[in-house]
Amino acid sequence: MFINQVMLKENGVEMIITQFFFGYDWLRYNVPKWSFTVWLQQQQRLLTLDRLGRMGMEVPTECFLCGTTPETHSHLFTECVYALKCHQLIADWLHIPKSDIADCVKMAKKHGQSMLIRQITLAVVIAIVYWIWMARNTCRIDGYVQHPVHLVQRVKEDCRRRLLGIFQGAMKQFDSLWCHEKGFK
Repeated sequence: MFINQVMLKENGVEMIITQFFFGYDWLRYNVPKWSFTVWLQQQQRLLTLDRLGRMGMEVPTECFLCGTTPETHSHLFTECVYALKCHQLIADWLHIPKSDIADCVKMAKKHGQSMLIRQITLAVVIAIVYWIWMARNTCRIDGYVQHPVHLVQRVKEDCRRRLLGIFQGAMKQFDSLWCHEKGFK
């Protein structure tokens, strides 16, 4: 199944969590720390400010990246203007019509593309989730917000290195052209 909905009960509150990646976060094109971060994000177990507050810690509530809205899992990865800019840059790079993470994953699942292109696209989407979390932590610790263009450049470079590091063997011509166009080769 592509999208999985899970009911969790935390502090007496029932929540439905939609897992967009369900089964795709542990592909070989992903760096394990990206996969682990996405796995935690899917389960809403990352220590966002709202979660820390519910644990009784005295923390600010505003998102470190945009400074305008309370930081929640939903806000940080899908609603924050910083994350939306990162999603749009990734979507533009991969020629995905919409910039929502769910749309990127759906596009990666699109039939008609090779398995390699789908897996690379999923790896890029998983990497952007990881790097948004890292940008948030850098801002929290160092007080510095990395520009979304620089963050996406880091994602591109990390994905390129990962692909070159694990891919051995000849690619189909279509895959080779796609990888060359996107800067993976």
